[in-house]
Amino acid sequence: MNMKLQSTALFILLLFSITFGQNIFGTWVSPQINATMTLNQDGTFIFDGPNGHYTGAWGVQGQSLVMQDQLGQMYQYAVTQFSDTVLHLMDGYGNAIAYERPVQTRQQTTILAESNGLQLNSGHVQTGIDIVQFIIGQEIKSNEVEELTQSSIEEFQTYPQEFIRQITSLQQSLITIKSLQDPLQIGTLRQMLIAEFHKATLPMKEVDKPLLIRVMNRYVKVLAFDEANNLVLTNKDVTAMIDYIVFSNQLSGIIQTVSNSDREQFTKELVQQFTTLPLEQKQFLCSASLAWDLVQKNWQNMAQNQRVQVQQNYAGSVGAQNQQVYNGGTPSQQEMAQMQRDFNAQQNMMTMMNNMSLQNHATMLNTIENFGGTGNYWEVTDMGY
Repeated sequence: MNMKLQSTALFILLLFSITFGQNIFGTWVSPQINATMTLNQDGTFIFDGPNGHYTGAWGVQGQSLVMQDQLGQMYQYAVTQFSDTVLHLMDGYGNAIAYERPVQTRQQTTILAESNGLQLNSGHVQTGIDIVQFIIGQEIKSNEVEELTQSSIEEFQTYPQEFIRQITSLQQSLITIKSLQDPLQIGTLRQMLIAEFHKATLPMKEVDKPLLIRVMNRYVKVLAFDEANNLVLTNKDVTAMIDYIVFSNQLSGIIQTVSNSDREQFTKELVQQFTTLPLEQKQFLCSASLAWDLVQKNWQNMAQNQRVQVQQNYAGSVGAQNQQVYNGGTPSQQEMAQMQRDFNAQQNMMTMMNNMSLQNHATMLNTIENFGGTGNYWEVTDMGY
């Protein structure tokens, strides 16, 4: 809850009772005004629209929805139509605004438990599931969904207010994440979540950690932690970085084979050197699994002629960046042969990673997007998050 709200006004708003037959809590979207409104059970709201981002307190008085933003501005809307899937409002000027529940959240009104006047619904549980799946990059098993559901019910019944507060915070994080398109920004937020979970449970034995964390740990292992910059290195990002480097070199005309022992050595060195790497390099590394997922899936969806265009464009751009000791342009066959000899002499994943600049990464992502792919991470993932 936003503690900056005026306590008296918030108390008055929370006194208002829901008079509608259905549950008004949850997320509503309005294509009409391009807005998203989330009404939380703790009496707070989040609104994102064409004029900006707002938070505050809300309540229902009779057939009116009353809201007060963080600056103290009050708004009152007449509710002209309401059901499980639609919410139609009319402002004080007679303007009608139609909201609807997103299709993927229309089942969020199933009540699972009640305690101290609060309700736990399936949408709250789904928030936890979405966070887990976003972090691990894949769907969890059906028995794990059942585990999380039962655990959520038990925790809610023990600490109802705190549980709803934490879930509401996670919902806000998901809304922020889903508003982003840049995979590096998405990756930054993802690793921030992992870092916070890691710090909060670091002193605890695995068996004593919350089930949500234990489920994450079954899929993602934290290998190193830079506490000063709140950055975590996971096994998924290390694996993705290796595959990303191999693919990048392949586009540059350098073919290599990375053995299991090479992977193990790279992982060991990276864990040892992680905290001493340049900040920007660590930030990209912590987003490697998302960046690689985007590159890989777009590459798989490309036609052969598009792949050829990508390879030519990337090889030329990166060759110009990294091989200025030659002619400053696309490397010749002789120059490529020298590059291959240099590469074979290195055969060190750490060296290869350090030689890849942020400009290389930007070139890779832009090239993939420009030749038939999409820069929208959410359009290439199969999960709804």
